Amino acid sequence: MIKYKNREQRSLSIFFAAAIFFGMAVAGYTEDVKSLTWEQCVRTAEINNPDIVSAREGILQVAAAKNIVRADLLPQISASASGARSYSETSISGGETSNSFYYGLSAKQLIFDGFKSVYELKSAGAELESAKLNYMVKSAEVRYNLRKAYIDYIKAKEMLKIAGEIQTRRKHIYDLVRLRYNAGKEHVGSLHSTEADLLESKADVTAAERGLSLANTTLCHLLGYDASVEIKISGDLELSPRVDAEPDFTLIASGTPAVLKAASAKNSAYYSMKASELDYSPKLYGNASIGRRGETMSDMSDQWSLGFEVTAPLFEGGRTYYSVSKAESAHRQAKADEKSTINSAVSSLRESWNTLENSSDTVEVQKLSLKAATERSGIGEMQYSIGTLSFDNWTIIENNLAAARKSYINAFASAMTAEAAWIQSTGGTLENEKKN
Repeated sequence: MIKYKNREQRSLSIFFAAAIFFGMAVAGYTEDVKSLTWEQCVRTAEINNPDIVSAREGILQVAAAKNIVRADLLPQISASASGARSYSETSISGGETSNSFYYGLSAKQLIFDGFKSVYELKSAGAELESAKLNYMVKSAEVRYNLRKAYIDYIKAKEMLKIAGEIQTRRKHIYDLVRLRYNAGKEHVGSLHSTEADLLESKADVTAAERGLSLANTTLCHLLGYDASVEIKISGDLELSPRVDAEPDFTLIASGTPAVLKAASAKNSAYYSMKASELDYSPKLYGNASIGRRGETMSDMSDQWSLGFEVTAPLFEGGRTYYSVSKAESAHRQAKADEKSTINSAVSSLRESWNTLENSSDTVEVQKLSLKAATERSGIGEMQYSIGTLSFDNWTIIENNLAAARKSYINAFASAMTAEAAWIQSTGGTLENEKKN
């Protein structure tokens, strides 16, 4: 047991122990709760999102494959060493034993193969460009999913706030109707109706809490966090300024990652086809070697050689023919895929633009409807209090206000999601978001 000399020392020890405990608690809290802005979400997803990490690793693999192709064009140098002891029986001496040792270097260099390797290197370069564009496509997809999850989180948070306010409002209405019922100015049906509305509002609060929990889980997965991490988003629902002029969809489509990727895939298929056609061409190699050979390690003589090697396919059972046929078909397929991708991109751009414009118009309508419902609610409560408005009519007014508040949030969130879909269709990536 620790003994303290005086009360002051004991107090200080307790203070420091409490400080350490509090510090550990705060550290644990900050580790499990992430307060993020939209910009921080983008940076985090770019580093941690599993799909982004996978696409980034895909680029590294294709880059390595290109370097493997390039390596075939460089000299192939190897070192070797060998040693052997052999015995041979003869009729005269009965048998002889001999030793043989060798060490040296050998080199082989491709001199000409009808430019087949050149086209293979170009094909590998096109595949690397395609992998980079695939990363951009994936980044645009993740950016959309992240933005949608971000919007859903803010929407769920707003819905929870609205549900709580509606519950408070329903409680106020219930209390008012109960007073009038106790005074004999309202029938029991009205009281039960307001009670049901109050229970419904409580259920809406619970549903909103579940929605917020789901939004938190979705964001965690997109950000590369464990689902147990609690996220706090600082931000509001807001739309970018509208542009009334309709954009040139064909021009925008030509610069999207999906279309550029399809063009790169077509180029890669073309180079692969040319490389396959050149399989018929003879191949010329130069080779050289230098080394030392002898029966003992102390008595070895130098030796070297220079030469060339020519190979040409004569009969391979049709392998080269069918390889060329396959490559030609792949090239035709890639050309068709490119055209289809362009058409799909233009259609997607036009559709997402129309959806964005329509949803923006809906926001304006719902905004005005909410304003009207709010003003009508204030008037309705005053009229009901003085007995000039029936309960049934007042209930309709209050239900319209609750629905208008929810509809406005839903419309705003839908418009923001449509904006995110438009940005995705134009090729907007996480990296583009960081530059803005």
